[in-house]
Amino acid sequence: MRNPPSIEILRQAFTKVRIDANPEFEPAPPQKLELTSNIELKELDINEGLFAAISRVTCGLDSGSNLPYAIDVEAFGEFRIRDPEKSEDQLRAYAMIIAHQVLFASVREMVQNITARSVNGSVNIGISFLKFEPLPEGSSESSNAQTNAKSPRQKQEKKKVPTKKPKKGATQ
Repeated sequence: MRNPPSIEILRQAFTKVRIDANPEFEPAPPQKLELTSNIELKELDINEGLFAAISRVTCGLDSGSNLPYAIDVEAFGEFRIRDPEKSEDQLRAYAMIIAHQVLFASVREMVQNITARSVNGSVNIGISFLKFEPLPEGSSESSNAQTNAKSPRQKQEKKKVPTKKPKKGATQ
């Protein structure tokens, strides 16, 4: 029977957390958050299975968007991943997947915790899938991946209060 790989999270921290409430936000029908998510993996010592990664998630940074928040969060992690049955290339790919899973989940939790206590209500940034970009020939130092982030439709917790009184006999 095969032994599972050994995975250790050596360090994890946020290098940037910026979540600004949009003062112009008008609750409207549910809308999709368009996320941009990137991860960069750096091989520290392949013989020891040491990797470092930075994941950055952004959303609503364009002025004029009707999103509840502008989000720019970056997380850093160092990992040790050992699996004697994997080649170096397989180990790098595995490290990218593990780093993405751990760091994106941390960013999602941070965004949800901060927005839950903010004026425009809680935001859940959903899940994200890796979409690898090929590395230039001869480059094994670091790997980049774009992520295809999926977000559930934004729940609108505020209701617009009518400013005019309804006409007599009208129903709401």
